[in-house]
Amino acid sequence: MVSPVRHHSYPTTQPFTVGPWIAFTRIFLGLFWLYEVTIGHNWKIGSFTFGPHPGWFGPNAGSSYLMEQGNAGINAGTWEFFSWILQNVMYPHAALWGYFAVAIQVILALAFIFGLFARPMALVGLSLDLFIMMLGNSRIPPFFSLGHLFILGTNAGMYYGIDAWLMKRYSSVKTTQTKLLTAVLTLNFVTPGIRHIIASACAVLAVYFLLELAVIETGKIKM
Repeated sequence: MVSPVRHHSYPTTQPFTVGPWIAFTRIFLGLFWLYEVTIGHNWKIGSFTFGPHPGWFGPNAGSSYLMEQGNAGINAGTWEFFSWILQNVMYPHAALWGYFAVAIQVILALAFIFGLFARPMALVGLSLDLFIMMLGNSRIPPFFSLGHLFILGTNAGMYYGIDAWLMKRYSSVKTTQTKLLTAVLTLNFVTPGIRHIIASACAVLAVYFLLELAVIETGKIKM
């Protein structure tokens, strides 16, 4: 007697989705920025256990780190135009630029954690990375640059972020304001052709930049 064939039911494989991983990477980068400005290597605003760093806030704001690292970059042989900007634009208002740098880092942290204006803020982050690299520092820029490029390329705010909620809420509303909001959130006005040109130019500049970069060690702020 032949036994009846039993058909076993196997669990179906769930489709792999990249959304949660993109969101995780975005939030991780935001938390890392928050770590940098609170208790990290070059902390600024401090945490609940200790107050703001005197090199970034107070009478000596900006002079401790900005001018110290700027002078180190100049002595290491940074570009003349960047040296001129440091000495004539930033040094006379070191405290103001120091506050501005701290504010940008806090905004980057919150923007990435909550996924708000993630793509345009990634451009801001890349600009900050470029500035730090021009000082010759080699610790922070590579890591953050990769993260910012990832967020820019994937439009990570559209994955479990406020950007996605805004797009869903106002996608059916056709007004000048909503079109502007969509353009800012997605940067859709940058066409693929323009992206190719920008990518090619950045590749050439990156090679030149790396060949000319004056690398110095990132010094710790004296506690």
